[in-house]
Amino acid sequence: MPEEEAFCVLVELMENYKMREFFKPSMRELSLNLYILSELIQEHIPELHTHFKAQGFHPTTYASQWFLTMFATVLPLNAVFRIMDIFLWEQTFDVIFQVGIALLKEGRSIMVNSDIEGMLSYFRTTVYSNYVGDEDKLVKEKPGPLNWIKKR
Repeated sequence: MPEEEAFCVLVELMENYKMREFFKPSMRELSLNLYILSELIQEHIPELHTHFKAQGFHPTTYASQWFLTMFATVLPLNAVFRIMDIFLWEQTFDVIFQVGIALLKEGRSIMVNSDIEGMLSYFRTTVYSNYVGDEDKLVKEKPGPLNWIKKR
């Protein structure tokens, strides 16, 4: 893609998809979305939410980068492309929540038996390796993880 087109895509994402709100000094929109993610974890993966709370493991520790980079720091690039395609098609941040919850559900059995270091290690290495060679794993048809949250 030529530089000019790439810049136009960036402007579109920042302005019309409201991603700019994540990067403002107060980061209020990011904080709001991390709170929503925490509530979704409590609702859909209560045992993991309880463990996170007991460990003092807050979404800011592991999920801020999910919203800021669309998972580019934790997933293989081809998986990120799939997520970005869905985000652009759906035009909603629900995709980020859905992928986040799917990643947490997949790693639930490991994380509930881990301390903070173990959970951080899971996010740094295991998540990436789980999707190398199967980048479509998150976006496959039913019962794929992107189908579990009802549209609002």
